[in-house]
Amino acid sequence: MKALVYGVDANLIAAIPPLLSRAGFTVDVISSNERVQRINAIDHFIKVDSIDELVSKVRHHAQQGFDLIVACDDLSLRLVRDSALSVEEKITLLPVTNPAGLRHLCSKIGLAVCLQEHGVPSPEFSVVTHARDMQRAAETLGFPLLGKV
Repeated sequence: MKALVYGVDANLIAAIPPLLSRAGFTVDVISSNERVQRINAIDHFIKVDSIDELVSKVRHHAQQGFDLIVACDDLSLRLVRDSALSVEEKITLLPVTNPAGLRHLCSKIGLAVCLQEHGVPSPEFSVVTHARDMQRAAETLGFPLLGKV
């Protein structure tokens, strides 16, 4: 079995190749971070010169056929999600199974909406776009309240 792992953050990538190797995978890793190269259990490391090159290299390499493709950090998820790739290519490279799944990646609001739509209990929320609307949202939601920019 073959796995393709990609990402930028060496700390977040570090645990994945050894875990996959123990599970019987050969592991290819694509990253712009040279520190990733020193992680044990990587069978093939592909260095990209910049994060801008990451998506095209992952897309190209994924065409070789992998049983598992793992994006290891939010930046990589966002780069693929927001890229010019087709929806079908994005679904292949991201941890989603259909186009609707793309909306919750890298988006706390998108995740909250998705959870709500599927009946998963989660805190009430409100999206405000101006500071002047915060008080009204706070009065509606009640306390305790968490505000996030």
